[in-house]
Amino acid sequence: RYYHPIRYTEVLLMQSEAANELGYIAEAIAPLNRIMVAEGEPAIAPQGATKEEIREYIKDVFDMFLRDETLEYSNWRRWGMSDSQLTGHFGYQSRNSLLPIPKSVLKQYPCLKPNPGY
Repeated sequence: RYYHPIRYTEVLLMQSEAANELGYIAEAIAPLNRIMVAEGEPAIAPQGATKEEIREYIKDVFDMFLRDETLEYSNWRRWGMSDSQLTGHFGYQSRNSLLPIPKSVLKQYPCLKPNPGY
């Protein structure tokens, strides 16, 4: 069996991102600053930061500490950045940011429509 290893930094970033998207700004700031302090860096997310600012801090920390962990593609898809990051590379097309819905599922649920491009 294969188990995907996960670093504690990634767990803290997921916690921060989830709290931020739910609007819990203070709870989103704490894990970010915990990561920075553990890495010997100054805290980066100040109290009073907006949801959008925290989102950018999260992206920056992912980039600083997890760049070579092969998480970029899933992060770009989640953040809606895959088109801007991948267009023109590896044969990527905009439709590749979503997977096709299997035909059996489309038949079972006629109200569903195929994802664009499929």
